[in-house]
Amino acid sequence: KFLLRLFLGFVIIFLIIFVSGYIFILTQGKSIAVSNLERLLNRQVNLDTIRLTFPLNLEIKGLDIQDFLRAKEIIVQPNLSSVFTKRIIFGRVSLIQPIFIIERLPDGKWNIPLLKTQSGKMPVLISSFIKDGAISFMDRHISSPGFNLIIDKINLNISNNVLSLNPFLTRFNLQAIAFGFKENPYATINADGWIDFV
Repeated sequence: KFLLRLFLGFVIIFLIIFVSGYIFILTQGKSIAVSNLERLLNRQVNLDTIRLTFPLNLEIKGLDIQDFLRAKEIIVQPNLSSVFTKRIIFGRVSLIQPIFIIERLPDGKWNIPLLKTQSGKMPVLISSFIKDGAISFMDRHISSPGFNLIIDKINLNISNNVLSLNPFLTRFNLQAIAFGFKENPYATINADGWIDFV
């Protein structure tokens, strides 16, 4: 009986937290997310909807970051260890049909936004997944017309074992198709391995 009461109490508390979070995000989440992303990235940000899904995942649809990213859907899964640390830790971030616009300007600078955190600590990402993504790359620094490369049909899995002896070890699996080469109309990309950032 004690275990049953304990289990029921846990379920009730979880449901209260979920319902409260769902209502809060449904009513206030969009404005809070947009303002925080604009502050962090120093770019104009728009999104269609944001909601909380079971168990405690954030689902963002129609995200548009000025001159950098458009994504049909993003699913953010939090990590409970964030409660016990002073860092933001994401368990998994999934991007569905994202389009990244990466450009190198004539002065050599890149259009990639840099995160501006108040604490100076970057968020930790344990794993991420890109499904049917694309990258449009333009280099206007090497020539006036610019060199254009498009990488399409990107399917990418990335995992970081932050609890291992080497937390900087990143494993990845990538499939994609690249367009823009003069010799060949396209090139197939298949890669699997790891990167040590130490």
